[in-house]
Amino acid sequence: MIYDKVKEYIIKNKMITPQMTVIAAVSGGADSICLLDVLYHLREELKFTLECAHFNHNLRGSESDADEQFVLQHCKIYGITVHTSSADVKKLCEKDSLEDAARRARYSFFESLTENKNAVIATAHTLNDNVETFFINLLRGSGTRGLQGIPVTRKGIIRPMLDVTRQEILDHLKAAGLDYKTDSSNFDTSYLRNFIRLDILPRLSERAEINPYRTVSRAITNLRADSEVLDSAAEAADTNDVNKLKNLPDPLLWRVITKKLEKEFDIILDSTHFYAVKSLLCKSKGKEQIRADIFAVNEQGTLKFLKLSEKDRSDVKLKIGENRIGDRVILINNVKEIYNQLTNAYVDCDKISNNLYCGFCNDGDRFYPCKRNTTSHLKKLLKTDKVLPSKRLEMLVIRDEDGNVVFVQDYGADRRFAADKSSKKIICIEII
Repeated sequence: MIYDKVKEYIIKNKMITPQMTVIAAVSGGADSICLLDVLYHLREELKFTLECAHFNHNLRGSESDADEQFVLQHCKIYGITVHTSSADVKKLCEKDSLEDAARRARYSFFESLTENKNAVIATAHTLNDNVETFFINLLRGSGTRGLQGIPVTRKGIIRPMLDVTRQEILDHLKAAGLDYKTDSSNFDTSYLRNFIRLDILPRLSERAEINPYRTVSRAITNLRADSEVLDSAAEAADTNDVNKLKNLPDPLLWRVITKKLEKEFDIILDSTHFYAVKSLLCKSKGKEQIRADIFAVNEQGTLKFLKLSEKDRSDVKLKIGENRIGDRVILINNVKEIYNQLTNAYVDCDKISNNLYCGFCNDGDRFYPCKRNTTSHLKKLLKTDKVLPSKRLEMLVIRDEDGNVVFVQDYGADRRFAADKSSKKIICIEII
């Protein structure tokens, strides 16, 4: 039975101690309702107090409110304490994607419940979730650490059902006669996790010789064993000294950097940003953007990770040729004529004020898109075009000496400064 399977997993991983309070994070979906039921049946045997937490993200209107009422009613039946909170997540995602903002708000609420208490939060992550996370991190170029999937326990969070499949959960709910809610956004394959869950894994499962859930789970177990050895070596090699860091082999350097970022900012490093930080170690000074407003800084031979406000993200003067900004390259070349009329890559040098500088979007920026007969504040345009907040924060903006927007990443030249057939001094700008 699922009760015995979860109990053994809890005991094996030392998740719960007697007299502890376990707060189940319950959304109302199948996985979390199963988690609540299993913990309810194990509470006396394992000698813990069970409570429930529900966070309303207010992303699906009446559907979100209905989920909250469903959870409240369910906890009433079980006779357990339930903690609720909510937030308008859409207003919180200026510097994060919607998913990141929702996760941050939800876990902040969970952490507040366990503060100064002998308590843990139990989430309903399953074996399926773990395999999906493996593929997500694989596609993002993660190293061994990212490919280990979801941690069994981490910072007051436990995952008792990480060895249970989603099918086992559905079978248990059916046998127990337990109802649950279905989040309509779970079927939106524009989200990478849903695409992997609904399109990729079912295709792999069609082949008789492949069971992606079990085989990937075995791979995750093997990767965790290997990683434990490397993690021990990384702890011994931990330092902020740039000269020592740049001599470490990549697997150790990756872990040293990731541990710093994870501890300070809850960030798991991907391959793109790892190599950006690695290149920073070879410079006398500088900074590289890691995520939104998080930067790696080489300051007099010491590596630091800092959260910098927008005013600290100073513009960088550009030159003809190659200009590196974080993990991107801006190529600026002199050309004699416009070679491709369909692009917006060409700027008339006679129309701009002296030098060009690269930075990020500011509140006062006005932009005149070449292919639209409109004038708009740049931030408003990006919101209108539904550019994700995390991407808006990182989009590169090129200005002239007077502060006029000349070029915007993904949009091209401002039509005030765009070259035409009569232009005599032309530069081509590309952002890679």
